[in-house]
Amino acid sequence: MTLREALRKAAQRLEYHRVSSPRLNAEVIFAHCLSVDKIYLYTHDDRSLDDLEYQRIEDALYERISGVPVQYIVGRQEFYGRYFMVNPDVLIPRPETEYIVETVLGLRIDANSSIIDVGTGSGCIGLTLALELPNAQVTISDVSYPALLTAKANAIQLGAKASIVCMDLLDAVSGPFRVARDEASHTCPSHQLQTAPSGRLTCAFPPKGTPFASTLSSSRTRSGWPTSGACSGAAGG
Repeated sequence: MTLREALRKAAQRLEYHRVSSPRLNAEVIFAHCLSVDKIYLYTHDDRSLDDLEYQRIEDALYERISGVPVQYIVGRQEFYGRYFMVNPDVLIPRPETEYIVETVLGLRIDANSSIIDVGTGSGCIGLTLALELPNAQVTISDVSYPALLTAKANAIQLGAKASIVCMDLLDAVSGPFRVARDEASHTCPSHQLQTAPSGRLTCAFPPKGTPFASTLSSSRTRSGWPTSGACSGAAGG
């Protein structure tokens, strides 16, 4: 079967099973399984797939039809112009969360400020801030050790400098922090993101529905495949 025909049939199958953006999902899966970019799929669409390639694509399509997010299948998601590794231990960064980074950068905080990203998940927020503010002292934390392994891998891959701490919220740190979050949407309006007098800034984005009282206690639960989340949670994104 040619690449053109296989791609067409894959998109039709995904559409039949009501997968959103079936053509785009098929392109991403094919590019990943064949280790090529999407342009290749159309400039070499008359080439034939061998048995191993076909089976690899079939396995990935089965996962997608079963409800596994395509980001988990390919193992990465773009965030603020960089690719972060993702897996079922972390939520998938969503485009809206980039607003949080933009808001923090817009605060014009001191270059050597201390920043902590609570519930970091994949590390997308904290590591992006570490890269955008190279002189800042960035700490990323999560109660989930598997999530922190993902965040550490992202830090190494991206060359981001950050302290990585396994803890529940702010249990292992001290000093005044202003916790910024919006319970309904998990985005941060600019008036809610402010530095404390000490120059420290906290970005805390627990999973939707997680209790987050003034006592800074939380419970983390996960049901099924998370399809979105503001970069902190399953653990975070």
